Amino acid sequence: PAFTPMMVAGNGYQAMPQRDNGQFTQVLEGSQLVKSESMEMTNDPRFFTDNVLDKRLMAFASLSVVSGLMVQNAMDTAFGMNKEMDFRTVDGILQFVGFLLICLVLFFNMLATYIGVAQPYHTYRLMTAGPTGFEAAAAYYLHKDIISWRHLSIKLMLISLPIYLASSGLRFVVKFDRDNSTSPPLGPK
Repeated sequence: PAFTPMMVAGNGYQAMPQRDNGQFTQVLEGSQLVKSESMEMTNDPRFFTDNVLDKRLMAFASLSVVSGLMVQNAMDTAFGMNKEMDFRTVDGILQFVGFLLICLVLFFNMLATYIGVAQPYHTYRLMTAGPTGFEAAAAYYLHKDIISWRHLSIKLMLISLPIYLASSGLRFVVKFDRDNSTSPPLGPK
């Protein structure tokens, strides 16, 4: 039978008739990867008003966007690099240092992106968990371990910006030397 959503008077969406899980959902539940049950949903008017926690999470989310972009740039740069490094030359050493720096940028921003996605997710889940959700979310947000991870992610993302520039400068020197080593000499003929 087809699933048709209908409200049962007074019981909300939780009392809606449910069809059996599809085969894919049964496989996922059987593997213990996911559950097809969720928390109870109530229309709490407090969810529609702004609060200080929302504003802080929005500011943190904007930093997560920057770290996500930095992850993509670092990956593109690392994969696009010429991997022929001759450690007997200055260019080879500079290229290797540039590669290590771009890997550091990738690691810093991958961690910052994860923290920037996980913490708001956890906080919003707690915030919408019922009558005491805001208090639970605020306690989570202000927990010293959570604060430390959040501050670490912001610091790593900000530190990675000059590291990215340094890596780009080193790679530029190597690329400039390589491109000009095979060019004809400039000057009068």
